[in-house]
Amino acid sequence: MTDRDGAGRGVGRSRSRGGGGSRGSAPGRRLAAVCVALSLGLTMGACSAPAAGTPQISAEATVQAYFAAVGAHRWAEATGLLTPSLAKAQLASPDSDRKNTLTLTAVHVEVRSAPFERGAYPGFSDIRQSLVTYAATYREVYGSTDGPQVRFVYVGRQGAAGPWRILEIGTGP
Repeated sequence: MTDRDGAGRGVGRSRSRGGGGSRGSAPGRRLAAVCVALSLGLTMGACSAPAAGTPQISAEATVQAYFAAVGAHRWAEATGLLTPSLAKAQLASPDSDRKNTLTLTAVHVEVRSAPFERGAYPGFSDIRQSLVTYAATYREVYGSTDGPQVRFVYVGRQGAAGPWRILEIGTGP
């Protein structure tokens, strides 16, 4: 059965008759194959890269987002901005931002080129150094007392154009 404009004519009918190849069945199958291939291509492309026109977060915005997440105790968000090795180290350290920070306010970030040789962080490109100042209170005093803080944060892109990730956080350059 078909609608008035003939849509569906021949598609599927040849199979129900045991093969016989009615008019339009081969082009219909080709069209279906092209549609499936196109759908898979669009789906795979959408999974592997941001949509055209989607702005990527900058190095400075990555560092700002990390400290905002720490200040709000949104640990999953903060951890997602770190490299896997730094995230693992943060979980193991008693004086990590996650385990020791009570409050964090007045964050200021200044980003500049990092003084590293190429290849210092394999798998990362466009390494930047961020000077971060903020006020913090801590559960316990380890190396920093409550009050004004200075951190040097190194951030780089995963690959040539991937997302920015925090590579290191320290008290000196």
